[in-house]
Amino acid sequence: MPLQDHHQIVSVDDHVIEHPRVFTDRLPAKFQEVAPKIVETEQGHHVWLYEGNYMPNIGLNAVAGKAAKDFGMEPVRYEDMIPGCYDPVERIKDMDIDGVWAALSFPSFAGFGGGTFIRAKDKELAAECVKAWNDFMIDEWCAAAPERLIPLALLPVWDIEASVKSFDLLKHHLTYSRVVVLRDQQQIFRRARLGGKIDIVWTPGIRKLTAARAEAPAGLRRASGGSEG
Repeated sequence: MPLQDHHQIVSVDDHVIEHPRVFTDRLPAKFQEVAPKIVETEQGHHVWLYEGNYMPNIGLNAVAGKAAKDFGMEPVRYEDMIPGCYDPVERIKDMDIDGVWAALSFPSFAGFGGGTFIRAKDKELAAECVKAWNDFMIDEWCAAAPERLIPLALLPVWDIEASVKSFDLLKHHLTYSRVVVLRDQQQIFRRARLGGKIDIVWTPGIRKLTAARAEAPAGLRRASGGSEG
């Protein structure tokens, strides 16, 4: 159903497939050797390499334009996806065809709630990756059609004070619609970091990020709290 004049559909659960240069284009020189990057496996698959781990763009993340019989969990190459999966200009064309006026897109490689970086060992690198992902979302993805692509930002939630600082920087850029995303089972992280003292430390932190800074809603992405979120 193409775009209609009499109603406007807004999707709040789209996804973006990060293109191969999201991090290498943005991380400082000291992190270029260890930056998340796309490599080709012996089987010819395109997969992300990050902290020694190989993470594929699974076929189920890029089913747009395919018949249901072709859905699968196998790794896919970028040329096997329709460009709208990773190109914002092409995404707008696809949205026109589907009758969607505006869309909020969650990460793929980064994890629906930023879990890839929450689980990372090198937290300095992870924090830079969060910043790089946010810059990509705001300055590249959404900038292609700011009236239709809604920006979403990740936070370095393993560090509350750093998250607050990041939010304060972000709110100056998220001018027309502002969302920060948190994992829907954040208590997993709280217990791991705080030894169970949830109410003492983390709850005031959440208040800093929500009630005290109510300029942006916090999105709790369902299914982001598991091992892959």
